[in-house]
Amino acid sequence: LPEGITNIPNYLFYNCTNLISVVLPDSLKTIGNYAFYGCTSLGAMDMGEGVTSIGARAFYGCSILEDVILSRNITSIGEYAFYNCNKLGEIELSSRLKTIGGYAFRHTAIKEIEIPSGVTAINGYTFANCSELEKIVIKDNVTSISGTAFNESPNVVIYCYEGSKAHTFAVDNGIAFVLMERPKAENGS
Repeated sequence: LPEGITNIPNYLFYNCTNLISVVLPDSLKTIGNYAFYGCTSLGAMDMGEGVTSIGARAFYGCSILEDVILSRNITSIGEYAFYNCNKLGEIELSSRLKTIGGYAFRHTAIKEIEIPSGVTAINGYTFANCSELEKIVIKDNVTSISGTAFNESPNVVIYCYEGSKAHTFAVDNGIAFVLMERPKAENGS
């Protein structure tokens, strides 16, 4: 897509089953709801550096999508954004990310992921049915985790700090966990 575009409207590439790959310009800020929904031949996506928001169901059902380079400026990933992206095995979330919608990564092949420090909640079914998910790093910033966040993700291990919400959640829900060492505070000396 050409430089200068700032928004991909809702439904723009809806069910474009012959779309194979997309490189988005750095001028792009938002990807609308359902923008690439059902693009079953889409295997690669480079979002450039401008994207700050991915709409609901934006990549829903992109069943062979496996190479995604997210913008480092993303602050919001909508509900069901990558739902049923069965080949998506690796994704690095932006340190600027604040919101991950429910079901966002359900039925993906993600193996490990770190929740950025700006995210405070892991919503319902966000990482459900992720049978390959083995490691999720959740630090103190997360203060709310839905009881369904990891449904049917039997191999997940939560890496967390002792006494954190993630630690309590893992214990209460019988999820394996590994306690991480807290970073040492700098005291200026």
